[in-house]
Amino acid sequence: MRKCYVYILASHSGTLYVGVTNDIVKRMFYHHSAVTGFVAKYQVHKLVYFETHPNPRSAIAREKQIKGWVRRKKIDLIEAENPGWIDLAAGWLDEVAEQSSDPPQDDQTTHQPPDELHEPQDDQTNDQPPNEPPEQSC
Repeated sequence: MRKCYVYILASHSGTLYVGVTNDIVKRMFYHHSAVTGFVAKYQVHKLVYFETHPNPRSAIAREKQIKGWVRRKKIDLIEAENPGWIDLAAGWLDEVAEQSSDPPQDDQTTHQPPDELHEPQDDQTNDQPPNEPPEQSC
């Protein structure tokens, strides 16, 4: 079963964005290359917090919980794990950016993504029993 991630992005002006995904590296590339939408409009590109969940249901529930919090509580969550608000995805996109004509700009320290992000993921694999509906996707 795929892991899911709940994450918080921040802009240089302090705007926060809470999201959920099953591929955090791909999602960060998407956010860095977005030309429309909230992330592009407010330039919310810096990954300041993320957590792993064992399934989509728990990740989506946690995303909704965090989105319901007041700003101060979100800031406290970020600062408990990342007091310097460094970009946790710095360096993750280097290989992807080399293939792109518009790489993300960031001079922050490089942080490695969790090991499980490097595991190959087979989109055709379904761990559900034959007559059960597939698990909700992140």
